[in-house]
Amino acid sequence: MVTAGTYLRRRLLHNAQRLQLVHDALLATAAEFGWELQAWAVLANHYHFLALSPRDEERDTTWGRVEWELVAPTDPSA
Repeated sequence: MVTAGTYLRRRLLHNAQRLQLVHDALLATAAEFGWELQAWAVLANHYHFLALSPRDEERDTTWGRVEWELVAPTDPSA
């Protein structure tokens, strides 16, 4: 299970567009790496997901890349 929060737990995912962006990125990344998502939740200041990975030994390097893509800085006014 992975749980991650936004910087300083700020509510950066405060609208439907931002929530959808993170949701879509999670689904696309899961498909790219062959993860089987079991459950997920995307909220205003954090997200959770539970997935099965076909290549468990790669999870540390893969997750670092995924986390950066999901939480890269965005324009706070958007």
